[in-house]
Amino acid sequence: MFDLPTESLGYFVLYLVTLVLHVVVMNYVVAGALMVAGAAVYRLFGEYCQATRTMVSVVKDWLPLALGVTITLGVAPILFVQLLYKHAFYTANLLLFHRWMAILPVLIVAFYLLYLQKTKWLEARGKGLQALVAVGVLAMFLFVAWSWSENHLLSLAGQETWTEQFAAGRWWHQTAELPPRLSLWMIGSLATFAVLLGWQLMDTADKQTVGRLSLTALSGAGGAVLAAIWYAVVLPESVTKALQQPWPLALLVVGGVGLAGFVASWGMIAKSGQLQTKWMISASASIGLAIIAATLLREVRRYVALVGVEQWDAAVRDTQQAAHTQGLGVFLLFFVGNAVVIAGIIWNVRKRLMQSENQTS
Repeated sequence: MFDLPTESLGYFVLYLVTLVLHVVVMNYVVAGALMVAGAAVYRLFGEYCQATRTMVSVVKDWLPLALGVTITLGVAPILFVQLLYKHAFYTANLLLFHRWMAILPVLIVAFYLLYLQKTKWLEARGKGLQALVAVGVLAMFLFVAWSWSENHLLSLAGQETWTEQFAAGRWWHQTAELPPRLSLWMIGSLATFAVLLGWQLMDTADKQTVGRLSLTALSGAGGAVLAAIWYAVVLPESVTKALQQPWPLALLVVGGVGLAGFVASWGMIAKSGQLQTKWMISASASIGLAIIAATLLREVRRYVALVGVEQWDAAVRDTQQAAHTQGLGVFLLFFVGNAVVIAGIIWNVRKRLMQSENQTS
């Protein structure tokens, strides 16, 4: 994978960097929606504790912005995927047809429902409707995640499967890899979510809240390991062999070290009952290391599937030509500009929330 021409390798690095940023915020959205929906359903049968109430309140406030940031950060990796894997990516898009395009209206509806979740109007309409909205949002996010995973796996399936898919007129692509792959990303999102929410609650979290966060983080890490093992069992033999090469094995070790550091950090946080800065930094660095390793390992699966196909050499040539169009400077300008704007919005919102809390107290 790292034997690509310089131009292709440069785009590949940019793709990985932007994808990791997208994944981090996406994890907050997915796991946040899961927590809000779970809490809303639980409330149908009984009241939850103050710690859960605090966490749900914060997440509800931030989910709309987090979804907007997730979508914004997802634009760049999609562009780089089209540069690097154009033929396979476009083919999967066309074969899934309307099913694939349905993610756009679904995301739009989910976006507005996230705002509805925050309103006093919905709070006054009873627990049943609140649970229905929360579960609906989660279902929409699950549909989008499922669609992306399905599209990705179909893009790797090869010409024979593509021809069969087109001839059958199917809008779905079922494969043994889909459930474990989707489980890995969904369950693993809890670990990243716990870190991000922990930073949000640094100044206010009591011991009970820290316990809930620790449980969320460790459950996400443990569940991700189980899902990864399940995924490894169903991977094609060619991919399994590729993962046994020196640098993929090194990535597995790096990811394992990151995960071990993450578990150890949250173990210390749970033991102390406090969100101590040193352990939060350690947990953040550790999960970051694990995400980077997982993202690179994810590309091994794609590289093995596509490197030998007829269109691969043409795709590499197209990427080399694209590198000479002088668009990189424009991309970096807007990337940095968007990053500054998003950071400014987050800082301003956090400042206003803190001022509101101070006035209330």
